[in-house]
Amino acid sequence: MAQKKPCIDYAYYYLSRFPKTEKELCAKLYEKKYTDHEVESALILLKKDGYVDDEQFARMYLESEVIKKGKPLRNIRGKLLQKGIDSGLLAELVAEYDEEIQEGARLGILREIDKLKARGVDGFDIAQKLVRKGYKIHQIKQALAEREED
Repeated sequence: MAQKKPCIDYAYYYLSRFPKTEKELCAKLYEKKYTDHEVESALILLKKDGYVDDEQFARMYLESEVIKKGKPLRNIRGKLLQKGIDSGLLAELVAEYDEEIQEGARLGILREIDKLKARGVDGFDIAQKLVRKGYKIHQIKQALAEREED
């Protein structure tokens, strides 16, 4: 039988693949049957060295998914809360990045409008599909008006 890696070694390995929140890392370590003491000791070291930082994780996730990719904030907020990001911290970050988030949403909606129009979807159906994806109606109206000006 293979000997189990020390908890800290497995944590480094797991984090080397993709960044994780504290909640996600703990869940994985407990799934691998590490003890409370092993997990807590590893977390202390990983946090001290900056390998686990929920605020930084949330910043990067917002920048990637909402600002750059233009995904709806509502959807990404839900994912971050599931990943264990504190709702207060998330509210602070959303306020801090408000302008960038609005611009990311605008560009994301414009891309979606172009894709839908290329598939023959038009008018009210576009707005319905975008609302179902999680975009806010006022953002959709602004983007549709902007697209009609072009």
